[in-house]
Amino acid sequence: MKVAFRVDASATIGSGHLMRCLALADKLQEHGDVILFVVRAAEQTWQALPRQYHLAVVTLPESAADWARDAEETRAALAIFGSPDWLVIDHYGLGSEWEAAMRDFCGRIFVIDDIGRHHDCDLLLDQNVLNNPESYRDRVPAHCRRLLGPGYALLRREFREARARLRHRDGSVRRVLISFGGSDPTGETEKAIEGFLAAGLDGVMADVVLGPANPRAAEIKQKFGTHPRVHLIPHTDHMAAEMLGADLAISAGGVSMWERACLGLPSIVITAADNQMKGAEWLAAQGGHLLLGESAVVAAQDIAEALCCLAGNSQLRTLFARTGAALVDGCGSERVAHRLLGGRIILRRVTTADCDMIYIWRNAEVNRRYSGDERPFHIEAHRQWFACMTADPSQIMLIGEADIGPVGVLRFDLDDTEAVVSIYLVPGQHGMGWGEALLDSGAVWLRTHLPEITTVHARVKSGNQASLAVFGRAGYVEQDRTLILSLHNRNTP
Repeated sequence: MKVAFRVDASATIGSGHLMRCLALADKLQEHGDVILFVVRAAEQTWQALPRQYHLAVVTLPESAADWARDAEETRAALAIFGSPDWLVIDHYGLGSEWEAAMRDFCGRIFVIDDIGRHHDCDLLLDQNVLNNPESYRDRVPAHCRRLLGPGYALLRREFREARARLRHRDGSVRRVLISFGGSDPTGETEKAIEGFLAAGLDGVMADVVLGPANPRAAEIKQKFGTHPRVHLIPHTDHMAAEMLGADLAISAGGVSMWERACLGLPSIVITAADNQMKGAEWLAAQGGHLLLGESAVVAAQDIAEALCCLAGNSQLRTLFARTGAALVDGCGSERVAHRLLGGRIILRRVTTADCDMIYIWRNAEVNRRYSGDERPFHIEAHRQWFACMTADPSQIMLIGEADIGPVGVLRFDLDDTEAVVSIYLVPGQHGMGWGEALLDSGAVWLRTHLPEITTVHARVKSGNQASLAVFGRAGYVEQDRTLILSLHNRNTP
Protein backbone atom coordinates (compact mmCIF):
# COMPACT_ATOMS: atom_id res chain seq x y z
CA MET A 1 0.00 0.00 0.00
CA LYS A 2 1.20 3.53 -0.81
CA VAL A 3 0.59 6.33 1.69
CA ALA A 4 1.50 9.98 1.09
CA PHE A 5 1.61 12.61 3.85
CA ARG A 6 1.17 16.36 3.27
CA VAL A 7 2.42 18.15 6.38
CA ASP A 8 4.61 21.13 7.25
CA ALA A 9 6.80 22.22 10.15
CA SER A 10 8.61 25.44 10.96
CA ALA A 11 9.70 27.61 13.86
CA THR A 12 6.34 29.41 13.61
CA ILE A 13 3.94 26.46 13.44
CA GLY A 14 6.12 24.07 15.42
CA SER A 15 6.83 20.39 14.90
CA GLY A 16 3.73 18.74 16.39
CA HIS A 17 1.99 18.07 13.05
CA LEU A 18 5.11 16.50 11.61
CA MET A 19 5.86 14.39 14.68
CA ARG A 20 2.42 12.82 14.85
CA CYS A 21 2.54 12.04 11.13
CA LEU A 22 5.95 10.41 11.62
CA ALA A 23 4.47 8.29 14.43
CA LEU A 24 1.81 6.96 12.07
CA ALA A 25 4.21 6.55 9.14
CA ASP A 26 6.60 4.56 11.31
CA LYS A 27 3.80 2.16 12.25
CA LEU A 28 2.68 1.75 8.64
CA GLN A 29 6.25 1.20 7.49
CA GLU A 30 6.53 -1.76 9.87
CA HIS A 31 3.99 -3.49 7.64
CA GLY A 32 5.82 -2.88 4.40
CA ASP A 33 3.81 0.09 3.24
CA VAL A 34 5.53 2.60 0.94
CA ILE A 35 5.57 6.09 2.45
CA LEU A 36 6.15 9.56 0.95
CA PHE A 37 6.28 12.87 2.83
CA VAL A 38 5.48 16.05 0.92
CA VAL A 39 6.67 18.98 3.03
CA ARG A 40 7.07 22.71 2.62
CA ALA A 41 9.66 23.05 5.37
CA ALA A 42 11.43 26.35 5.81
CA GLU A 43 14.28 24.96 7.93
CA GLN A 44 16.58 22.04 7.13
CA THR A 45 15.99 20.71 10.66
CA TRP A 46 12.41 19.73 9.83
CA GLN A 47 13.18 18.51 6.30
CA ALA A 48 15.68 16.02 7.72
CA LEU A 49 13.32 14.41 10.26
CA PRO A 50 11.41 12.10 7.87
CA ARG A 51 14.70 10.92 6.39
CA GLN A 52 15.81 9.86 9.87
CA TYR A 53 12.91 7.41 9.72
CA HIS A 54 14.15 6.22 6.29
CA LEU A 55 11.16 7.81 4.57
CA ALA A 56 11.08 9.35 1.10
CA VAL A 57 10.66 13.12 1.10
CA VAL A 58 9.71 15.66 -1.57
CA THR A 59 10.34 19.25 -0.50
CA LEU A 60 8.09 21.90 -2.02
CA PRO A 61 9.23 25.50 -2.68
CA GLU A 62 9.40 27.63 0.45
CA SER A 63 6.01 29.30 -0.01
CA ALA A 64 2.82 29.03 -2.05
CA ALA A 65 0.47 31.86 -3.00
CA ASP A 66 -2.69 29.94 -2.02
CA TRP A 67 -4.22 26.51 -1.56
CA ALA A 68 -4.68 26.04 -5.31
CA ARG A 69 -0.95 26.52 -5.93
CA ASP A 70 -0.17 24.13 -3.08
CA ALA A 71 -2.49 21.51 -4.60
CA GLU A 72 -0.79 21.89 -7.97
CA GLU A 73 2.66 21.42 -6.48
CA THR A 74 1.50 18.46 -4.38
CA ARG A 75 0.00 16.78 -7.44
CA ALA A 76 3.34 17.19 -9.23
CA ALA A 77 5.09 15.49 -6.30
CA LEU A 78 2.58 12.62 -6.31
CA ALA A 79 3.06 12.13 -10.05
CA ILE A 80 6.59 10.92 -9.30
CA PHE A 81 5.44 8.70 -6.43
CA GLY A 82 2.37 7.31 -8.14
CA SER A 83 -1.21 7.61 -6.98
CA PRO A 84 -1.29 6.80 -3.22
CA ASP A 85 -3.93 4.53 -1.71
CA TRP A 86 -4.21 7.07 1.12
CA LEU A 87 -3.36 10.76 1.16
CA VAL A 88 -2.90 11.98 4.74
CA ILE A 89 -3.23 15.72 5.46
CA ASP A 90 -2.26 17.36 8.75
CA HIS A 91 -2.28 21.06 7.96
CA TYR A 92 -4.30 24.01 9.25
CA GLY A 93 -3.71 25.95 6.03
CA LEU A 94 -5.26 23.30 3.78
CA GLY A 95 -8.96 22.54 3.99
CA SER A 96 -11.90 21.13 2.08
CA GLU A 97 -11.16 22.97 -1.19
CA TRP A 98 -7.64 21.59 -1.30
CA GLU A 99 -8.89 18.11 -0.43
CA ALA A 100 -11.52 18.20 -3.19
CA ALA A 101 -8.83 19.24 -5.67
CA MET A 102 -6.78 16.16 -4.72
CA ARG A 103 -9.59 13.63 -5.10
CA ASP A 104 -8.59 12.39 -8.56
CA PHE A 105 -4.95 11.92 -7.54
CA CYS A 106 -5.35 9.44 -4.68
CA GLY A 107 -7.49 6.54 -3.51
CA ARG A 108 -8.83 7.96 -0.26
CA ILE A 109 -8.19 11.00 1.93
CA PHE A 110 -7.42 10.97 5.65
CA VAL A 111 -7.43 14.27 7.55
CA ILE A 112 -5.87 14.90 10.95
CA ASP A 113 -7.45 17.96 12.57
CA ASP A 114 -8.12 19.34 16.03
CA ILE A 115 -9.88 22.66 15.45
CA GLY A 116 -13.21 21.47 14.01
CA ARG A 117 -13.02 22.63 10.37
CA HIS A 118 -14.99 21.39 7.34
CA HIS A 119 -13.33 18.63 5.29
CA ASP A 120 -13.82 16.55 2.15
CA CYS A 121 -12.32 13.29 3.39
CA ASP A 122 -12.98 9.59 3.93
CA LEU A 123 -11.44 9.33 7.39
CA LEU A 124 -10.96 12.03 10.04
CA LEU A 125 -9.01 12.04 13.30
CA ASP A 126 -9.42 14.55 16.11
CA GLN A 127 -7.65 13.32 19.23
CA ASN A 128 -8.91 16.30 21.25
CA VAL A 129 -12.59 15.32 21.04
CA LEU A 130 -14.16 12.75 23.30
CA ASN A 131 -16.01 10.12 21.30
CA ASN A 132 -19.11 12.26 20.62
CA PRO A 133 -21.07 10.94 17.62
CA GLU A 134 -22.27 14.47 16.82
CA SER A 135 -18.75 15.85 16.42
CA TYR A 136 -18.04 16.86 12.81
CA ARG A 137 -21.44 15.44 11.76
CA ASP A 138 -22.17 18.37 9.41
CA ARG A 139 -18.53 19.10 8.58
CA VAL A 140 -17.49 15.95 6.72
CA PRO A 141 -19.20 13.76 4.09
CA ALA A 142 -21.77 11.30 5.38
CA HIS A 143 -19.56 8.31 4.57
CA CYS A 144 -16.57 9.67 6.50
CA ARG A 145 -15.41 7.59 9.47
CA ARG A 146 -14.50 9.69 12.50
CA LEU A 147 -11.79 8.68 14.95
CA LEU A 148 -12.31 10.85 18.02
CA GLY A 149 -10.57 11.14 21.36
CA PRO A 150 -7.16 10.56 22.96
CA GLY A 151 -7.39 6.82 22.37
CA TYR A 152 -6.27 7.71 18.84
CA ALA A 153 -3.45 10.05 19.90
CA LEU A 154 -0.56 9.50 17.47
CA LEU A 155 2.47 8.86 19.65
CA ARG A 156 5.86 7.69 18.47
CA ARG A 157 7.18 4.20 19.13
CA GLU A 158 9.46 5.35 21.96
CA PHE A 159 6.41 6.29 24.07
CA ARG A 160 4.67 2.95 23.52
CA GLU A 161 7.85 1.17 24.56
CA ALA A 162 8.52 3.48 27.52
CA ARG A 163 5.02 2.86 28.90
CA ALA A 164 5.95 -0.79 29.35
CA ARG A 165 8.70 0.20 31.80
CA LEU A 166 7.00 2.93 33.82
CA ARG A 167 8.68 3.46 37.17
CA HIS A 168 6.84 3.87 40.44
CA ARG A 169 7.10 7.48 41.60
CA ASP A 170 7.53 7.49 45.36
CA GLY A 171 5.74 10.79 46.01
CA SER A 172 8.81 13.01 46.20
CA VAL A 173 9.76 15.64 43.62
CA ARG A 174 13.43 15.64 42.66
CA ARG A 175 13.40 16.47 38.94
CA VAL A 176 11.17 18.85 36.99
CA LEU A 177 11.13 18.57 33.21
CA ILE A 178 10.70 21.83 31.25
CA SER A 179 9.99 21.45 27.55
CA PHE A 180 8.04 23.53 25.04
CA GLY A 181 8.48 21.67 21.78
CA GLY A 182 10.78 22.06 18.84
CA SER A 183 10.59 25.84 18.45
CA ASP A 184 8.86 27.62 21.39
CA PRO A 185 8.08 30.84 19.48
CA THR A 186 6.42 32.50 22.49
CA GLY A 187 9.41 32.09 24.81
CA GLU A 188 7.84 29.85 27.44
CA THR A 189 11.04 27.94 28.21
CA GLU A 190 12.79 30.96 29.69
CA LYS A 191 9.68 31.96 31.62
CA ALA A 192 9.32 28.46 33.04
CA ILE A 193 12.95 28.39 34.22
CA GLU A 194 12.43 31.71 35.99
CA GLY A 195 9.26 30.37 37.62
CA PHE A 196 11.05 27.20 38.69
CA LEU A 197 13.86 29.16 40.35
CA ALA A 198 11.40 31.55 42.01
CA ALA A 199 9.59 28.58 43.59
CA GLY A 200 12.70 27.87 45.66
CA LEU A 201 12.23 24.12 45.87
CA ASP A 202 15.21 22.79 47.84
CA GLY A 203 17.04 19.85 46.30
CA VAL A 204 15.00 19.89 43.08
CA MET A 205 16.68 20.02 39.64
CA ALA A 206 15.18 21.33 36.40
CA ASP A 207 15.93 19.38 33.22
CA VAL A 208 15.34 21.84 30.37
CA VAL A 209 15.01 20.52 26.81
CA LEU A 210 15.82 23.13 24.18
CA GLY A 211 14.12 22.44 20.86
CA PRO A 212 16.29 22.52 17.70
CA ALA A 213 14.58 25.71 16.46
CA ASN A 214 14.23 27.56 19.75
CA PRO A 215 14.96 31.18 18.79
CA ARG A 216 16.27 32.06 22.28
CA ALA A 217 18.46 29.00 22.81
CA ALA A 218 21.67 31.06 22.89
CA GLU A 219 20.26 33.54 25.42
CA ILE A 220 18.96 30.72 27.63
CA LYS A 221 22.35 29.00 27.61
CA GLN A 222 24.10 32.24 28.50
CA LYS A 223 21.62 33.09 31.28
CA PHE A 224 21.18 29.68 32.91
CA GLY A 225 23.94 27.47 31.53
CA THR A 226 26.01 27.52 34.73
CA HIS A 227 23.18 27.52 37.25
CA PRO A 228 23.62 24.56 39.63
CA ARG A 229 19.92 23.66 39.62
CA VAL A 230 19.33 23.95 35.87
CA HIS A 231 20.40 21.19 33.50
CA LEU A 232 20.13 22.31 29.86
CA ILE A 233 19.61 19.54 27.32
CA PRO A 234 20.10 20.16 23.59
CA HIS A 235 17.36 18.74 21.40
CA THR A 236 16.99 15.06 22.27
CA ASP A 237 15.75 12.06 20.33
CA HIS A 238 14.89 10.36 23.63
CA MET A 239 12.12 12.51 25.06
CA ALA A 240 10.30 9.50 26.50
CA ALA A 241 13.35 8.70 28.63
CA GLU A 242 13.45 12.29 29.90
CA MET A 243 9.78 12.02 30.86
CA LEU A 244 10.32 8.70 32.64
CA GLY A 245 13.06 10.29 34.75
CA ALA A 246 10.97 13.31 35.76
CA ASP A 247 8.59 13.67 38.69
CA LEU A 248 6.80 16.74 37.37
CA ALA A 249 6.69 18.72 34.11
CA ILE A 250 6.11 22.30 33.00
CA SER A 251 5.16 22.17 29.35
CA ALA A 252 2.74 23.00 26.55
CA GLY A 253 -0.43 21.45 25.18
CA GLY A 254 -0.59 19.72 21.83
CA VAL A 255 1.14 16.44 21.01
CA SER A 256 3.47 16.54 24.01
CA MET A 257 0.46 16.75 26.34
CA TRP A 258 -0.67 13.29 25.22
CA GLU A 259 2.89 11.97 25.46
CA ARG A 260 3.10 13.02 29.12
CA ALA A 261 -0.34 11.59 29.84
CA CYS A 262 0.69 8.25 28.33
CA LEU A 263 3.67 8.08 30.68
CA GLY A 264 1.76 9.28 33.76
CA LEU A 265 3.85 12.44 34.20
CA PRO A 266 1.97 15.08 36.28
CA SER A 267 2.15 18.40 34.47
CA ILE A 268 1.64 22.14 34.71
CA VAL A 269 0.44 23.22 31.27
CA ILE A 270 0.67 26.53 29.42
CA THR A 271 -0.91 26.59 25.98
CA ALA A 272 1.37 28.13 23.38
CA ALA A 273 -1.10 28.20 20.45
CA ASP A 274 -4.86 28.61 20.00
CA ASN A 275 -5.30 25.06 18.73
CA GLN A 276 -3.88 23.63 21.98
CA MET A 277 -6.54 25.09 24.25
CA LYS A 278 -9.47 22.78 23.48
CA GLY A 279 -7.56 19.59 24.28
CA ALA A 280 -5.82 21.14 27.29
CA GLU A 281 -9.14 22.28 28.79
CA TRP A 282 -10.68 18.87 28.22
CA LEU A 283 -7.83 17.00 29.91
CA ALA A 284 -7.83 19.45 32.83
CA ALA A 285 -11.58 18.86 33.28
CA GLN A 286 -10.92 15.11 33.50
CA GLY A 287 -8.36 15.67 36.27
CA GLY A 288 -5.40 15.01 33.99
CA HIS A 289 -3.18 18.06 34.60
CA LEU A 290 -3.03 21.60 35.99
CA LEU A 291 -3.82 24.15 33.25
CA LEU A 292 -2.56 27.69 33.89
CA GLY A 293 -3.94 29.17 30.66
CA GLU A 294 -2.66 30.85 27.51
CA SER A 295 0.98 31.85 27.34
CA ALA A 296 0.16 35.56 26.97
CA VAL A 297 -1.50 35.72 30.39
CA VAL A 298 0.80 33.40 32.37
CA ALA A 299 3.73 34.99 34.20
CA ALA A 300 6.78 33.41 35.85
CA GLN A 301 5.25 34.04 39.29
CA ASP A 302 2.12 32.10 38.27
CA ILE A 303 4.33 29.16 37.38
CA ALA A 304 6.21 29.43 40.69
CA GLU A 305 2.96 29.36 42.69
CA ALA A 306 1.57 26.43 40.72
CA LEU A 307 4.83 24.53 41.11
CA CYS A 308 4.86 25.02 44.89
CA CYS A 309 1.24 23.87 45.06
CA LEU A 310 1.72 20.75 42.98
CA ALA A 311 5.11 19.79 44.43
CA GLY A 312 3.55 19.85 47.89
CA ASN A 313 0.50 17.77 47.00
CA SER A 314 1.38 14.16 46.20
CA GLN A 315 -2.28 13.12 46.07
CA LEU A 316 -3.01 15.64 43.30
CA ARG A 317 0.06 14.52 41.36
CA THR A 318 -1.06 10.91 41.69
CA LEU A 319 -4.52 11.84 40.40
CA PHE A 320 -3.02 13.57 37.36
CA ALA A 321 -0.71 10.63 36.65
CA ARG A 322 -3.40 7.96 36.91
CA THR A 323 -5.97 9.93 34.93
CA GLY A 324 -3.58 10.66 32.08
CA ALA A 325 -2.29 7.09 31.86
CA ALA A 326 -5.84 5.71 31.86
CA LEU A 327 -6.91 7.99 29.00
CA VAL A 328 -3.87 7.55 26.74
CA ASP A 329 -2.46 4.04 26.43
CA GLY A 330 0.08 4.80 23.68
CA CYS A 331 -1.61 2.57 21.09
CA GLY A 332 -3.29 5.34 19.06
CA SER A 333 -0.91 4.99 16.12
CA GLU A 334 -1.72 1.29 15.95
CA ARG A 335 -5.48 1.92 16.03
CA VAL A 336 -5.29 4.49 13.25
CA ALA A 337 -3.07 2.19 11.20
CA HIS A 338 -5.76 -0.50 11.56
CA ARG A 339 -8.21 1.77 9.79
CA LEU A 340 -5.86 2.66 6.98
CA LEU A 341 -4.81 -0.94 6.46
CA GLY A 342 -8.42 -2.04 6.03
CA GLY A 343 -8.60 -4.64 8.78
CA ARG A 344 -5.09 -6.06 8.51
CA ILE A 345 -3.59 -7.16 11.80
CA ILE A 346 -1.07 -5.01 13.63
CA LEU A 347 1.08 -6.58 16.32
CA ARG A 348 2.20 -4.87 19.50
CA ARG A 349 4.21 -6.14 22.43
CA VAL A 350 2.31 -6.81 25.63
CA THR A 351 2.59 -4.44 28.58
CA THR A 352 1.84 -4.90 32.26
CA ALA A 353 -1.60 -3.40 31.63
CA ASP A 354 -2.48 -6.43 29.47
CA CYS A 355 -1.90 -9.03 32.20
CA ASP A 356 -5.45 -9.57 33.46
CA MET A 357 -6.97 -9.32 29.98
CA ILE A 358 -4.65 -12.06 28.73
CA TYR A 359 -5.64 -14.17 31.75
CA ILE A 360 -9.25 -14.13 30.58
CA TRP A 361 -8.23 -15.19 27.07
CA ARG A 362 -5.83 -17.93 28.21
CA ASN A 363 -8.30 -19.31 30.70
CA ALA A 364 -11.17 -19.57 28.21
CA GLU A 365 -12.26 -23.17 27.72
CA VAL A 366 -11.84 -23.02 23.95
CA ASN A 367 -8.14 -22.12 24.36
CA ARG A 368 -7.41 -24.49 27.27
CA ARG A 369 -8.75 -27.33 25.17
CA TYR A 370 -5.74 -27.20 22.84
CA SER A 371 -3.08 -25.91 25.26
CA GLY A 372 -1.84 -29.26 26.58
CA ASP A 373 -3.27 -28.59 30.05
CA GLU A 374 -7.04 -28.21 30.06
CA ARG A 375 -7.36 -27.38 33.76
CA PRO A 376 -8.40 -23.81 34.69
CA PHE A 377 -5.68 -21.83 36.46
CA HIS A 378 -5.82 -19.14 39.15
CA ILE A 379 -5.28 -15.45 38.45
CA GLU A 380 -2.30 -15.23 40.85
CA ALA A 381 -0.52 -18.11 39.13
CA HIS A 382 -1.10 -16.36 35.83
CA ARG A 383 0.29 -13.07 37.15
CA GLN A 384 3.46 -14.80 38.36
CA TRP A 385 3.85 -16.50 34.98
CA PHE A 386 3.21 -13.22 33.14
CA ALA A 387 5.81 -11.35 35.21
CA CYS A 388 8.45 -14.01 34.51
CA MET A 389 7.59 -14.17 30.83
CA THR A 390 7.75 -10.42 30.25
CA ALA A 391 11.06 -10.19 32.15
CA ASP A 392 12.68 -12.90 30.00
CA PRO A 393 14.31 -11.44 26.85
CA SER A 394 14.10 -14.83 25.14
CA GLN A 395 10.31 -14.73 25.23
CA ILE A 396 8.30 -12.35 23.06
CA MET A 397 4.55 -11.98 23.45
CA LEU A 398 2.54 -9.96 20.94
CA ILE A 399 -1.12 -8.97 20.84
CA GLY A 400 -2.70 -8.89 17.39
CA GLU A 401 -5.23 -6.10 16.88
CA ALA A 402 -7.54 -5.57 13.93
CA ASP A 403 -10.20 -2.99 13.17
CA ILE A 404 -12.55 -4.71 15.62
CA GLY A 405 -9.99 -4.75 18.46
CA PRO A 406 -7.73 -7.53 19.84
CA VAL A 407 -8.10 -10.84 17.98
CA GLY A 408 -5.33 -13.03 19.35
CA VAL A 409 -1.92 -13.52 20.92
CA LEU A 410 1.39 -14.74 19.48
CA ARG A 411 4.31 -15.90 21.61
CA PHE A 412 7.83 -16.57 20.36
CA ASP A 413 10.37 -18.49 22.45
CA LEU A 414 13.78 -17.59 21.05
CA ASP A 415 16.83 -19.86 20.83
CA ASP A 416 19.74 -18.50 18.80
CA THR A 417 18.50 -18.34 15.18
CA GLU A 418 15.30 -20.29 15.85
CA ALA A 419 11.96 -19.50 17.46
CA VAL A 420 9.05 -21.60 18.68
CA VAL A 421 5.65 -20.02 18.10
CA SER A 422 2.43 -20.52 20.03
CA ILE A 423 -0.88 -18.89 19.25
CA TYR A 424 -4.37 -18.49 20.65
CA LEU A 425 -7.32 -16.32 19.72
CA VAL A 426 -9.54 -14.03 21.72
CA PRO A 427 -12.74 -15.94 22.59
CA GLY A 428 -15.35 -15.24 19.94
CA GLN A 429 -12.82 -14.73 17.15
CA HIS A 430 -12.41 -18.37 16.12
CA GLY A 431 -13.33 -19.46 12.62
CA MET A 432 -12.87 -16.01 11.05
CA GLY A 433 -9.40 -16.39 9.53
CA TRP A 434 -7.54 -14.53 12.26
CA GLY A 435 -5.19 -17.44 13.02
CA GLU A 436 -3.61 -17.41 9.57
CA ALA A 437 -3.48 -13.61 9.57
CA LEU A 438 -1.73 -13.62 12.97
CA LEU A 439 0.89 -16.10 11.79
CA ASP A 440 1.53 -14.09 8.61
CA SER A 441 1.88 -10.89 10.62
CA GLY A 442 4.18 -12.69 13.06
CA ALA A 443 6.50 -13.73 10.23
CA VAL A 444 6.68 -10.10 9.06
CA TRP A 445 7.34 -8.95 12.64
CA LEU A 446 10.24 -11.37 13.04
CA ARG A 447 11.83 -10.33 9.75
CA THR A 448 11.53 -6.67 10.76
CA HIS A 449 12.53 -6.82 14.44
CA LEU A 450 14.63 -10.00 14.73
CA PRO A 451 16.22 -10.62 11.31
CA GLU A 452 18.65 -13.12 12.86
CA ILE A 453 15.77 -15.58 13.30
CA THR A 454 15.75 -17.89 10.26
CA THR A 455 13.38 -20.69 11.29
CA VAL A 456 10.13 -20.87 13.24
CA HIS A 457 8.85 -24.10 14.79
CA ALA A 458 5.34 -24.87 15.95
CA ARG A 459 3.90 -27.80 17.87
CA VAL A 460 0.23 -28.65 17.40
CA LYS A 461 -1.70 -31.02 19.66
CA SER A 462 -2.38 -34.38 18.01
CA GLY A 463 -5.72 -34.45 16.25
CA ASN A 464 -6.09 -30.69 16.00
CA GLN A 465 -6.73 -30.70 12.25
CA ALA A 466 -8.05 -27.14 12.23
CA SER A 467 -4.76 -25.79 13.63
CA LEU A 468 -2.72 -27.92 11.22
CA ALA A 469 -4.66 -26.42 8.34
CA VAL A 470 -4.13 -22.86 9.63
CA PHE A 471 -0.36 -23.36 9.94
CA GLY A 472 -0.26 -24.98 6.50
CA ARG A 473 -1.96 -21.99 4.87
CA ALA A 474 0.55 -19.74 6.62
CA GLY A 475 3.44 -21.57 4.95
CA TYR A 476 4.47 -24.02 7.69
CA VAL A 477 5.64 -27.49 6.55
CA GLU A 478 5.27 -30.59 8.74
CA GLN A 479 8.52 -32.41 9.52
CA ASP A 480 8.83 -35.13 12.18
CA ARG A 481 5.65 -34.05 14.00
CA THR A 482 6.83 -30.45 14.03
CA LEU A 483 5.67 -27.60 11.81
CA ILE A 484 8.49 -25.50 10.39
CA LEU A 485 8.53 -22.13 8.64
CA SER A 486 11.72 -20.95 6.90
CA LEU A 487 11.68 -17.16 7.00
CA HIS A 488 14.45 -16.69 4.43
CA ASN A 489 12.77 -18.84 1.79
CA ARG A 490 9.45 -17.01 1.85
CA ASN A 491 8.59 -13.72 0.26
CA THR A 492 7.52 -10.97 2.60
CA PRO A 493 3.72 -10.55 2.53
